[in-house]
Amino acid sequence: MVEVARRGGFDIIRPRHPENPLRERFGGTPAYEPEMREVYRRLRGLDDGLPPIEKTDLLTTPLWAVHR
Repeated sequence: MVEVARRGGFDIIRPRHPENPLRERFGGTPAYEPEMREVYRRLRGLDDGLPPIEKTDLLTTPLWAVHR
């Protein structure tokens, strides 16, 4: 079974069998700092107890490193 999707203007085919070798090797999609800022801004709008993102470790390099 596969999923066909459009991402970034490109058509992609994604395998969906849980034991598919390509899926098992996939290391994840990296998140990008601007996306983290937007998500955190939305969360902070719902929880006034969250500190400003600049006062957290969420934007530090080790958190954005790709781990394989």
